[in-house]
Amino acid sequence: MAADSQPAPSKPRNLITRVILFGVLLVGIVIVASVVSFAVWRWRLRREINLRIAAIHAAGLPVNWEELAKWPSQVPDSENAALIYTNAIAHLHADGVSDDYRFELPPRGEALPDEMRSAVSGAVRTNRVALEIACTAVELRRSRYPVEYLEGPNAKLPHLAGLKQLVKLLSCEAVLKADAGDARGAAKAIETSLDTAQSLDNEPILISQLTAASLFTMSCQSLERVLCRSPLDDETLGKIGQHLISAEATNRFVMGLIGERALDGEFIRLAQDDVRRMITIANQGSSDEEKAELPSRNPGIGWRFLGFFERDRNFFLRGMETNILIVAAKPPASLFLTNETDKLETQARKGFYICSSLFLPGVSRIAVRDASTRASLNTAISAVAVERWRLTHHGAIPDLLKDLVPSFLPAVPIDPFDGQPLRFKRLPTGYVIYSIGADRQDDGGKERPPRSVQIPRDQRNHFDITFTVER
Repeated sequence: MAADSQPAPSKPRNLITRVILFGVLLVGIVIVASVVSFAVWRWRLRREINLRIAAIHAAGLPVNWEELAKWPSQVPDSENAALIYTNAIAHLHADGVSDDYRFELPPRGEALPDEMRSAVSGAVRTNRVALEIACTAVELRRSRYPVEYLEGPNAKLPHLAGLKQLVKLLSCEAVLKADAGDARGAAKAIETSLDTAQSLDNEPILISQLTAASLFTMSCQSLERVLCRSPLDDETLGKIGQHLISAEATNRFVMGLIGERALDGEFIRLAQDDVRRMITIANQGSSDEEKAELPSRNPGIGWRFLGFFERDRNFFLRGMETNILIVAAKPPASLFLTNETDKLETQARKGFYICSSLFLPGVSRIAVRDASTRASLNTAISAVAVERWRLTHHGAIPDLLKDLVPSFLPAVPIDPFDGQPLRFKRLPTGYVIYSIGADRQDDGGKERPPRSVQIPRDQRNHFDITFTVER
């Protein structure tokens, strides 16, 4: 009877204990699995970045600011045309050619208004020493501007504004010489402006190549104005044509993107490895309101182990590799791949790749800019060939551009926007060669009006890229 009076074990209590133990075990397993998964992800991320860096190095390309400073090559001072242009820029007067309306040269064929003629003549005269110095650089074919790339995004590029000023002055001089009947002087100004633009060929940064593209476009416009005023001799046309062909053959935006990858990629690395330095660099280019406060010290190993910016850097390197391959394909093929750049921008934004979402949009329109520059150069190359043909046909104009092949052109240059031969139309007193432009619509050789002309919003992009000679 005494044994029967003993209380039975509490089953609910044992069950609760078992559930708690199972829960603790399950949480432990989840934590361990999460830690292992995160460690594996970090290992794979680091390995993927290292493989990307190794591939870039294997191709002989830069990945940081120190390597960028030495790539693609260094030029001895005695052979460096950039130093001559830098000297010419130092001799420019502050009151030279400004951006106001007085220095927006009129469209081809139109005479210079008296006020403009007085202004540009004075500017050319005032800057005569600078222009003469720039002309001497033609003897040197290599160039590399002195830029402190170790300053990263804050590297100073004062020569870019100076080169633009020089080419504006040369454009003015070309028109003045042509109006005075000095065709050789006008041609020399155009050749010098093309040389000035080509001095940026080896500059490994995107803004430099964008500036070069602008300078080539300005030079083509100068040639158009001069040819509307006066014919040039065959030797001079041949020299200008070689400049234009060389410029078109240079895939400058690939070089610019390679440099941009090194420039911005190193900045993202600092966000991971040296936050204090990254913030200091960012603050140098920011207003007082935008400046971030420096942390008291760099975040420790825990910050680096999280890999937030390392993840960003990996995405950026992958995105830039895609952009470089797209631009390397050349138009029109590159233009059909621009949807990939749009996808990258969307992924950067939605995936919280903070730095990539800031840097990648800046390169998304490079393929279109490349096509526009090539269109300007190709139309100018074709116009030079037409002018050479005219010299041998008593001023007559050919019926088709293919009439110039093979004597003056190896083949009719293509329109970068659709891959078709450039369009050619005879005019009552001349001709127009044109590309259909970024809207990819044939507007019949309709040229863009000057900046001073107000254009309705719905008409702003309905123009072709033209080279027109009415003479």
